Amino acid sequence: MSIVHTHTEMTSDEAYRELALGDPSGGWELVRGHLWEGPGMSVAHTRVTMDLVEHLLRQLDRNHYRVSVGLSRLRVLADTYHLPDVAVIPTALVRRLGENSRSLDAYAEPLPLVIEVWPRRPGSVTWTSSFPTTSGVATPRFGSPTLSSAP
Repeated sequence: MSIVHTHTEMTSDEAYRELALGDPSGGWELVRGHLWEGPGMSVAHTRVTMDLVEHLLRQLDRNHYRVSVGLSRLRVLADTYHLPDVAVIPTALVRRLGENSRSLDAYAEPLPLVIEVWPRRPGSVTWTSSFPTTSGVATPRFGSPTLSSAP
């Protein structure tokens, strides 16, 4: 997976939210105030992601959790929004955010599960920096687990 840094000028939180709402298929992230656009998913990436989602949907109570696939954003800092491949979001958070129909689907609260699918090949990931957290301490990213679709 590679992320393309698209703009060198700083983008405000408000401007980012407007861009993300106006271009929901853009895959926009905001990293330390700079816009980044995520790439499309390969067939293998999509297969692994959807296998994970199918497993999650069978195990989670939909009255308590929503599974988001590449749509919900995580606000980890005032100037940083991440768009994970998969996120499990408590429905209480979804309901609270949904009170405003113009709200960006973005969560500052810790979520029970966030998944990034990475390729197995070493060295194929071009964006390898740690991702900052609300505490300001970087969280290291680890390689993806192997998921078998065999029964």
